[in-house]
Amino acid sequence: MMCTPAEPFMLAPGQSASCTASHTLTQVDLDAGTYSNVATASGVSPNNTPVTDASDDPDDLTNADPNNDGNPDDPTVTPLPEAPSLSVLKSRTILPI
Repeated sequence: MMCTPAEPFMLAPGQSASCTASHTLTQVDLDAGTYSNVATASGVSPNNTPVTDASDDPDDLTNADPNNDGNPDDPTVTPLPEAPSLSVLKSRTILPI
């Protein structure tokens, strides 16, 4: 994972950070037909209280709130549709006898 600013970092109220991560799809992901992703941020508030929040998929209108904190935390689910194909190329070369 890469973050700007680089981690570990401290943010003042109102500041933000941006992080990017990648995942190489596996055969298990492809067999499942979807890949589910949740980003979680943790820190300490200005009054020294631990805080944690999970990302929300803005395209998921169910707005699941598993921790009942009033903020939806549903995962981002990316469909991996099957697109099987097979291509065969056949050629021949005739050699003189």
